[in-house]
Amino acid sequence: FGLLCYWSPWAKPHTPEGIQDYCNYVTTVVNRYKDRVHYWEIWNEPNIFFWTGTIEQYTELMKAAYDAIKDADPNATVIGCCTAGTDLGFIEKVFQLGGFDKMDILSIHPYRYPPTPEETDLIGELRKADALVRKYGTPKEIWMTEIGWPTNVGGNGSSEAKQAAMIVRTYILGIASGVVQKSFWYNFRNDGLDTSYNEHNFGIIRQDHSPKPAGIAFRTMAQALEGKKLVRPLAEGKSVYAYLFEGKGDGVIVAWCASRTAKLSLVNANQPVEVTDLIGGKIAARPVIELSENPVFIAGVPSDVKVGINDVKVAAPVRREQSVRISVSPVSESSFVVEL
Repeated sequence: FGLLCYWSPWAKPHTPEGIQDYCNYVTTVVNRYKDRVHYWEIWNEPNIFFWTGTIEQYTELMKAAYDAIKDADPNATVIGCCTAGTDLGFIEKVFQLGGFDKMDILSIHPYRYPPTPEETDLIGELRKADALVRKYGTPKEIWMTEIGWPTNVGGNGSSEAKQAAMIVRTYILGIASGVVQKSFWYNFRNDGLDTSYNEHNFGIIRQDHSPKPAGIAFRTMAQALEGKKLVRPLAEGKSVYAYLFEGKGDGVIVAWCASRTAKLSLVNANQPVEVTDLIGGKIAARPVIELSENPVFIAGVPSDVKVGINDVKVAAPVRREQSVRISVSPVSESSFVVEL
């Protein structure tokens, strides 16, 4: 989709003249790319500093831009709100001001890093957004057009291993919510080389295009679930999550244990199963499958499969990386002192 923002330096923001200039820009862009781009998002995170006007002014801009897009391409789809977080108060105000009918899709950016999507109830949050949409009219698609976990060192960064687990768990939970049609990970490639700056480290590949574990995990998930749809949850909550997907080929279970470890056994699955780990490695098939924070993909399961869960344990504390200052003082030509 195309993201249409921001004000040009010469524009007059939040004025009728400024809105008209913005709509002229929108019309030009949509006409230029309508043979390739069919979804257009109006502004980015207008509920925070990316928008300096009022909610009323954003709604007026969105209404005008919606009409400009439809005039340029009647078949185009317009994405609105695009809030930082799931800002239900902002979204409802836009709806009340007449914005409900001036967007085809509701967009949110439900960031929650460094916490996990389970401990912050991502599914519940998404369903609240859907309930708000239904309160004001015909249900709309809801897209997560940004979500991610940066791998910067220190601060609120996550390890690359955690990011790999988060990308799979986030996509699966988005599907499991039953209300999200598309999810867009932020972002594909690291934006820079500063390892301590979060904005440089959201990517699932590095600046040199080498994949992080998250890039490999995304590939593993895509290959395991190609041509399949969610059939039903087998376990959801109390740390253990397991979902059955079916369609092209064998049934596949995606399972993990959030922040804990557990043992999963398959009931009435007589045929041999194939277990694949997060990075595509094959795990020896056993009657009991060890679950951790890292999802596994269990292929070759029947439609009526059931699971048993036991021995749920709190995982051992994770040693967090810390930054240290090292000073080296020469004592002689052959020795030195290192101080931490």
